[in-house]
Amino acid sequence: SLPQSTPSDSSFSEWALFLKNARSGNDYNNSVVLFELLEDRLLKESVLNQSFIKGLENFGVSWRSSLSFAGGSRGLLGDIPVFDSFGYVSFEVLAFQNGNSLWNVEIHSASHNFSTILFQLDIYVIPVNNAPSFDMPTSVSVLEDSDRTLILAFAYNISAGPLDERWQQVHFLLIPWKQVSPSYFELEPTLSANGTLELWPVNDYSGVTRWNVSLADNGGTENGGRNISEMYTLTVIVLPVNDMPYFSLKPVLVVPSHTNYMTFPSVIFNISTGAANEADQTLAFGVSPATLPDHLSLTLTSNGTLVLKNFMGLDQKIVVTVTLADDGTSAGNDSLMSAPQNLTIFFVAPPPQPFELTFLKRDFGVVQISWTHRWIQEGYGGISNQFNFSFAMSIVECKQDSCTSSYIALRPQECIGGSCVRDVRVTSWKNTYNVSVEAQNLAGISAPQSVKFAGSFVVDVALPLISSRQFNYTSKPSESLLLVHVLPPASNGSGSTYITAYEFELCRLLANSNVSDCITFSGVNPSQHAQVADYTVTLHLSWLTYELCDLSAINSSQTLLLVRGQSLSIRARALYSSIVGPWSFPYNFQVAGKPNSTVGLSSRETDARHVELMWELPSDTGYGDQSMVLTCFQITVATCIEMTEPCVVWRKCQDLSTISSTDQHFHFTFNNSILKNSITYFFMVCPVNELGPAINCEITQSDFNILPVLFSPTSLPIYFILKNATTRIYDVWSGNQITTDLSIQLSYLPLHLFPRDLVISLSLSNLTIAVDATNWVIDARVASFTIHVSNLLGSQALHSAIQTSMAGSMSVTVKQNSWKQVTWPIEIISGYRKIEFLSISPSSGEMSGGYFVNINLKDFLGPRTRYSAGLYNLYTASIPSIQVFFVIDGTKHQSLYLSLAQQTTGSSNAYDSFVLSTYTPVVGKAGVANVLIYISGNLIFDTPISFVLVGMNIVSVAPNSGRINPGSGGLPINMLLSGATTSISMLNVTIAGYHCKVNSRTIVGSKVSLDILLPELPTSRAGNLPLVVKHPGGQLNVSWNYVLPPSPYILYSSFTIDGTSKLWLQTGERHAVSFQVKDLLPSYGWFFDSLRVILDQEINCTFQNLGELVVVSFDFEPLHALERVPLTVLVLDKSEKVGEVTTSDLPAGQGRLLLEFKQGIAPTIVSYVPSEGPARGGTFVVMGVSKIGAFSSQGYPILPEVRVGSESMAISDVWSVPLQSWINQDSVYNLRMTATNVWNNMTNTSRTLFSEYMNVITTSQQYVQSALVSDVSAMKDFMILIIKMPQVNVTKLTKAAITISTGTNSSINVVANFSYIPDNLNEPIIIRSMSTDSNSLSCSLDGGCTVRATVSNFPIIYKVTDLIVEMNIRIWPLLILSDSTQTQFEFQVPQVNKEGPVPIIVRSSFSSKTAEPVSFNYIDTNKPVISYTSPTWSYSDGGQTMTIFLSKVPSSIPQNQYSINVQSQQSSFLVNYSSFTVSAGSSSIAGRITFTWPACQPGPVSISLKAAQKMANVQVVQCQGIPTTPPVIESFKRDSQCTKQELIQVRLKNFRVVSGPSEVALSFTQASNVSASSIPNFMVMSDLSTTFIQFPYDASLYSSGRVTLWATRQPEFPVRLDTQCVQQQVVTLSYLIPTWVYSRRSTKMIVAISDRGLYTNVTEIKVWATLNATVTSVSFNRQSSSGESIIAVNFNFDAKLAQVHNLTIVACYLEICDKKVLEFQVSVRNDVNALVSNFNPQSCRFYGGSEMAIEVDNYPDQDVTSVLIDFGVNVSAKSTTVLDKQLKKCLIKVDIPPTGFPKSISPSLYILSANKQLKLPFPTQFEYTEAPLPGILKLFPTQAYVETSSNIRVLVQNFPPVSSSSDVVIQIILNSGQVLIAAVSQLEQKTQSTSDLPNLQIDFASPSQNQAEIGLANLKLTHAAYSNM
Repeated sequence: SLPQSTPSDSSFSEWALFLKNARSGNDYNNSVVLFELLEDRLLKESVLNQSFIKGLENFGVSWRSSLSFAGGSRGLLGDIPVFDSFGYVSFEVLAFQNGNSLWNVEIHSASHNFSTILFQLDIYVIPVNNAPSFDMPTSVSVLEDSDRTLILAFAYNISAGPLDERWQQVHFLLIPWKQVSPSYFELEPTLSANGTLELWPVNDYSGVTRWNVSLADNGGTENGGRNISEMYTLTVIVLPVNDMPYFSLKPVLVVPSHTNYMTFPSVIFNISTGAANEADQTLAFGVSPATLPDHLSLTLTSNGTLVLKNFMGLDQKIVVTVTLADDGTSAGNDSLMSAPQNLTIFFVAPPPQPFELTFLKRDFGVVQISWTHRWIQEGYGGISNQFNFSFAMSIVECKQDSCTSSYIALRPQECIGGSCVRDVRVTSWKNTYNVSVEAQNLAGISAPQSVKFAGSFVVDVALPLISSRQFNYTSKPSESLLLVHVLPPASNGSGSTYITAYEFELCRLLANSNVSDCITFSGVNPSQHAQVADYTVTLHLSWLTYELCDLSAINSSQTLLLVRGQSLSIRARALYSSIVGPWSFPYNFQVAGKPNSTVGLSSRETDARHVELMWELPSDTGYGDQSMVLTCFQITVATCIEMTEPCVVWRKCQDLSTISSTDQHFHFTFNNSILKNSITYFFMVCPVNELGPAINCEITQSDFNILPVLFSPTSLPIYFILKNATTRIYDVWSGNQITTDLSIQLSYLPLHLFPRDLVISLSLSNLTIAVDATNWVIDARVASFTIHVSNLLGSQALHSAIQTSMAGSMSVTVKQNSWKQVTWPIEIISGYRKIEFLSISPSSGEMSGGYFVNINLKDFLGPRTRYSAGLYNLYTASIPSIQVFFVIDGTKHQSLYLSLAQQTTGSSNAYDSFVLSTYTPVVGKAGVANVLIYISGNLIFDTPISFVLVGMNIVSVAPNSGRINPGSGGLPINMLLSGATTSISMLNVTIAGYHCKVNSRTIVGSKVSLDILLPELPTSRAGNLPLVVKHPGGQLNVSWNYVLPPSPYILYSSFTIDGTSKLWLQTGERHAVSFQVKDLLPSYGWFFDSLRVILDQEINCTFQNLGELVVVSFDFEPLHALERVPLTVLVLDKSEKVGEVTTSDLPAGQGRLLLEFKQGIAPTIVSYVPSEGPARGGTFVVMGVSKIGAFSSQGYPILPEVRVGSESMAISDVWSVPLQSWINQDSVYNLRMTATNVWNNMTNTSRTLFSEYMNVITTSQQYVQSALVSDVSAMKDFMILIIKMPQVNVTKLTKAAITISTGTNSSINVVANFSYIPDNLNEPIIIRSMSTDSNSLSCSLDGGCTVRATVSNFPIIYKVTDLIVEMNIRIWPLLILSDSTQTQFEFQVPQVNKEGPVPIIVRSSFSSKTAEPVSFNYIDTNKPVISYTSPTWSYSDGGQTMTIFLSKVPSSIPQNQYSINVQSQQSSFLVNYSSFTVSAGSSSIAGRITFTWPACQPGPVSISLKAAQKMANVQVVQCQGIPTTPPVIESFKRDSQCTKQELIQVRLKNFRVVSGPSEVALSFTQASNVSASSIPNFMVMSDLSTTFIQFPYDASLYSSGRVTLWATRQPEFPVRLDTQCVQQQVVTLSYLIPTWVYSRRSTKMIVAISDRGLYTNVTEIKVWATLNATVTSVSFNRQSSSGESIIAVNFNFDAKLAQVHNLTIVACYLEICDKKVLEFQVSVRNDVNALVSNFNPQSCRFYGGSEMAIEVDNYPDQDVTSVLIDFGVNVSAKSTTVLDKQLKKCLIKVDIPPTGFPKSISPSLYILSANKQLKLPFPTQFEYTEAPLPGILKLFPTQAYVETSSNIRVLVQNFPPVSSSSDVVIQIILNSGQVLIAAVSQLEQKTQSTSDLPNLQIDFASPSQNQAEIGLANLKLTHAAYSNM
């Protein structure tokens, strides 16, 4: 404080006033502002002004001043600030602290008992960002070809700064050195914030890259802050790994073994060392096994050629394994050898001679030749018979004057049992025959074996055998056939081929006689008439009537009259030339026909679910005598008597085994799974035999209008309506008895029903009561009646029967058919009403209890209750009589406090509400408890009330571990509990049995928070201890970890020696050493009063406590150099050792810390390049030398010299630059490197050498960074030396040494090896490689292509001027590399004026010798290039339009200078083009030239272009001969309906190829020579194999008859098509609107009839209806729609009954109404709810896209918000249109969504409004049907080229709908399995008349850039959404 002032006579009040008027700025300064400090600092600032102090002293009042803490950060300052006598305040600011510290400046006067605060002093330290820091290794290595590598914790000790900067975010910066190329890595190396290093080098790269690494934070740089750390240099080393060599081979080799020596080039190909960077490795093949057949020699050369020796006659398969090895260096997991591959060699020997050749004469002019061969016999073990092995038989037939030869080939597979047999046909017995047989295979032909014989044979025809017959009868003559199967005469079939013809005789037995009536079939040639199998002869029959037929024979005018059931016989004989064989045995059979109709067909209902059909056998089953077995009975069920296909609901041919029969009567039963609807069904039963069904079949009908409860498809009917009742529960004992009557309506009753036919009954479990009904009304099939419920329930029988509530049913039954019944449930309530439970609140609570729960109940006060009977009830219950239990796991816990309150006043017929309040007991378990309530011992509920008991749990403990230091007094923790709010005051806490103090208990929401003070525990209890919470229901346990105080250790980074951070001591000098020990304080359990240090000896030391650290200091002089030794600190208390700390006691993860005693300094050459140079001198050598700066700074000179052998010479040209100066590029660097031009001389060298110079600098930096850890002078003493090597006179490679010394007074001597290389001026220069980017030594005339070259035997050069490259002129190259092994350079070729080769000459400036010249080719690229032609062929008569597609069109050549050169084998001539088009844009086709093809000779023809004397490349076109035979119809298809517009399709073979409709002409009956181009939609697709033609045929324009078509250029070959048909006129129903109506209301209807113009004279139309329906207001008019004649009839229809009504349209002419036009049906309904009445279409293809129209009846007309249709996915409706407001009929349209496959679904329609949702099922299922298979109609062109991209067009039919080109996926599948994708360039849809799907025309380009391979490929088109189409 300030000294007290001297008293004066001034008054105290004036002094106090002066003090009060003091102001900031004038009298005092109330703030001190400074920046954050990096170290503790004592500061002094002026606070009270001198004038103010003097003013206070002038009043003579004794006073003093003081400071007191007022707020802010107390830890900002080291101690309390103090004043001095001059008004200055002194205070200590601690390092790395910031913020405000507030102090009150107080003035005191003790004599006047006065004290006041003058002002508040604000000491504000502004935060300053500190640089982040980290540690990391200086290098890292990975293997070549390694994948993405993550190195965890590569960077460590990552810190954003002091503790107050921990909030900052940090990130690493990796900056590559200039020499680092991004192409070295797949992803550039990154270092994440957590220290993880990510490396991913590219494949085949190895080498060293360097990166500058620093750490940055986001603290900013304001106020001088630093946000980037110190920089590290990281060296990334990618270690080379040898890539496994590989090769490809031809896996199978077939070698003919007819010689002893053979070579096979390129057996091994695609040979590689494994990677491009290993191309200089040497390869060698290995072959195993080494043991081969005797004398066989097998060798593989380096280029893949296989050499075989000594294998003649070898017949064997040999498998050898081939491997390839390189001479690379193996490093760990890499491989020097390829994967093995097998080579299979088949040695095929020539075949030996056949043997045992014999002949055997057979009848019928046949000689059998037989022989054998060693290779087809058992025991042969070779493989030569597998390679084209066969036999060739030569037959020489000699007549008297001449011989003819023939040959027969025989495969060994045709030989059986080691013997080969072949038949030879002998044509004349006068001739001689010489037959020879020889064997042949891939390797050669054997010597022949021969046999000779004469042709004297007897020709005979043996007996044939008819094995079977089939007589097929139909009503159509063309289908009536007799098939006769004949076995040939010879049993083994050998002679059958030579039978000329067969003759058949068919005989009929005459009635009542044995005489036969026969006709003969002659001239039947088996080769012409065989249709079913060999020698099956077809005979045609012509039927006269149904019963009889006229059988006419081929080549015979006789006829036979046949009758069904008549017996026939047939026999045959064979003919050979004029020789006639004998007749065969006859074959007997009968004439058959189709059966007659069934007899006595009838039907009856057997029960509610079954209908039985009955019938008898037909009078004739097919033979006329009922003897033929029937195949089945065809049963058809339909809803119309015509039995037409639309109304057929079931049809099946039932096997006789599945039909029951008795006495020729047949029975078959249907159930309601087939007959689903309540309508009339029509049945037809047709007998079927082998020839088909009967022609006329019997039809019957059956009325199936039975109760729908039995025949409803959904089985969910409602067949009655409760008109006056809303419930089916009737209370017998309520206050008011039931007086309401029950009105019932039944529908769908059987016809002609009376009330007496129905039985009504009430069924209960033990009682059935007959019920009477009144007010009967029966109209057709609807019945209404009334049941008086009061009479029913008041009956005495019911009173006595019912004791309690009982459930039953009411039923109505048809007496005659008890199974026709309808029922509904009913419940009768009796007995006392029970107490009812309403609710419990709350429904859950804590298991510790102690809170109230309210149970809401109801009880009944009525005439028949427990109350009136004096039994237990809530009205009279008292609290003592009520018991409440909470039961869990069988244990009851009773509630002790209860209250009961009635909430409403009771009445005689109503329930009253009560509230029972109960106090919950303590339950020791959580779970669901049952609440039981008893009154006077009676349980009032059978079902208990559920109540959830919530358990108590420990939610969290924070912290869950800690260190309780000795003397700390304990550790506070917080515990959070759930389920403890009601027992909060009863909770006790202990740890390991020790009581814990609970400082506070707080309820936080639904949880309890406890603040607990853990007691101080002895260290012996360290570990996981039980922390226990005791509560009324038990206790909770949790583990708490008590952690021991850590062991002390010496900080690795805290050593300072002589004030500098380092870890070594230099001998012979005394050093001051200090370091820090962590965790050595009483708070960690350590008590001490003295420390001592042991470092090679015991040393006294001083120490002091600094925060959490102990700082130890001592002096020491090491006397001798040692290895590294540990340092130990002894801990003493009262001279007694209590422990020790050594540098080896470090925390986990840190290395061992040792001090080192060093002696002296020795320079070292860290790196230098190059290590060789030319003998002529001038090489700049760059060295990085450590420690040498320590000598140069002391004045020692650097003296380099070269020693060669015993001689040495001083180096005069030497420059030295400190490494730091080199890095900073400072003035020292500029003086020694730039000013002297040394740097320019170093950069003006090869690119590789300059890169190596920079690597020396990088390596030096890394060395220094590593050395700085232990030597702070490492950077200062490191020098970069540049030495220019002198010249030496040597003629061979000579080793030398570069030595560096530091003068005569020093023994320092550093040595580097160096080799002098002579210039080899007498050696020839060898060019090892020379190439361009295109791998070919060629370029355009414009030049500019880069040539890269490697030469050897070339002198080492450093200047490009010493390298001479000439291409007629000298070129200045770029020097890449020059050393003793090779020189690499590159250059760009100059521009020239003409094509042709130019030599490249290479030599050096030191010699006139040049390398062998290399030829470089200049190419004129300014000429056209032909891509392809279309078409690729033409007919020989010429005239066809041909287009040449150009991939290049030079703009400099005018089009008038182009001509086309066409050259064949016989002639060559020029052709002018007709059009020339140049493409715009970047298309692969640059132009098109069109010309007319001239006449040519069949064969290949060459096409080329001549443009301004420049010739383009050549394309070959095939000249095709014109067809010389008529076309053949391959297929012909037409509709044959004789509609006005039908489609004709024809596929032709051998039709002249046409380019379009203009080249096709047609002829009709009415018109001839009609051009196809004039016919709309005429389509023709044509190639050399097939022509497809499709065109519409208009029957109204061209009458039925023949259509002829031909190619206009070849009219001599017309094609005739048969188009005859029969016109039919049918009246059909076009449409009916609506298709159904409501009953009992008049509805306007319209029916449209397509009459085909039959009723044009009609004057009036009438509509007749069935009973109970009326038709009024009939009118009609005639319309025309799409060429159809339509009669539209309008009328009003009103029907009383809900059923299907038949309506008939009758036509009238002049009031005579006798023409029945059409019958149709209208469905009438009773429904009033909304429903889906119809929808169309009812099916579509599974890829959707169609529009559906849905008719809805009773559509709600208000509040509809949206309409959805469920197809499996919800789809919103497109539109909603009201069709009829009166009927509420609505039409909804929606787009059908697609699905992935065909399936059936049951759609639903949802009508959504604000307050409800209607779900309307569809009446029938919707079918997603199969889609027609897509097919390619046309593809053009059918070939493309692998070098270029071709435009291709494909026309596809039945392709799924597409919306964009992305819907079409085009795949081209090559033979190798490779799949290429082609993009769609254009889509066009073409409508067609035969399908609703348009044809799709797709344009695309074939893959280019050599993606494909030559050969046939598959084109696959797929829809993106339907991969299976």
